[in-house]
Amino acid sequence: MPQAMRAESWSDPAIAGPDTNRIEGPFGPATLVLRFPTAKLVAMYRTSFQFDVTPLVAGLDELRLYRCEATGMEFWRPIELAGDEDFYRRLSAVARRYYQEWRWEYDLVHPYLADRSRLLEIGCGRGYFLRSTEGMVDFAKGIEFNREAIANKVTRWEVEASTIEKIAAAEGPSFDLVCSFQVLEHVIDPASFIRSALAATKPDGILALSVPNQAHRPFLRRSDPLDFPPHHMNHFTKETLGRIAEVFSLELVAVQTHVRSHDYDVVAGQGPRAATRALLRNAAKWAANRVYALTREPGTTMIGFFAKKA
Repeated sequence: MPQAMRAESWSDPAIAGPDTNRIEGPFGPATLVLRFPTAKLVAMYRTSFQFDVTPLVAGLDELRLYRCEATGMEFWRPIELAGDEDFYRRLSAVARRYYQEWRWEYDLVHPYLADRSRLLEIGCGRGYFLRSTEGMVDFAKGIEFNREAIANKVTRWEVEASTIEKIAAAEGPSFDLVCSFQVLEHVIDPASFIRSALAATKPDGILALSVPNQAHRPFLRRSDPLDFPPHHMNHFTKETLGRIAEVFSLELVAVQTHVRSHDYDVVAGQGPRAATRALLRNAAKWAANRVYALTREPGTTMIGFFAKKA
């Protein structure tokens, strides 16, 4: 059995009880595969980012990871662990380059816009991708929760403070391409998210979803704190994307995976030796990235393109 599909336990599974061993997940029944102590999670965030998540897990001894029987998607519970706006504001202050002006997925989406006139991006941030489509499409629109991001948008296209459920209900299947970049892993109900995104997509339209790649080795080893709540609530594999396509009667046109790179910089700290430590870290980062590029080791993200059947 592959490592990512092996059940694990950090405590006595017997204490889970009948009410938590099997639950109803976003896509249907799901089984418990992992118990993870919150104390270990707190230590991981402190070590990597000098970031204290203790208030966000107050009163909880453990996190529980479930695997969906229909899709293979893994997801964390309880749902109260999901990060709020303040969490992401604080995290972006200590995880350098957390919000990026350019993502590798953008270049892969552009060809799908060549003969398409209406675009919707879900969770567009300040609108960097939308800006890249100016002059390529007749109409584009973004939706975003972060009020500060909307106030400081960088695109001429409209960015609305709304949800995909509301947009789908108000505008119906009116977009040729609907996309989201690294959003689905954060939402509590990805099934509702996808269902609403499809409701906003025209027949024969394209839904493009960028998500974390669970084949990424630090994710498999469960050593990256950002692959846990309060950050990531859901985990995806290429096979999971294929099963999701089956659930919604979609054609999975393509899945592209990024080559691994050193994604986040640890806070440098201060003191007389801080510059030397930073220099050594940068040298190690360069060497690691060369190895990753040569071996084409799976990176942190992948993007799936789904065709909605007429």
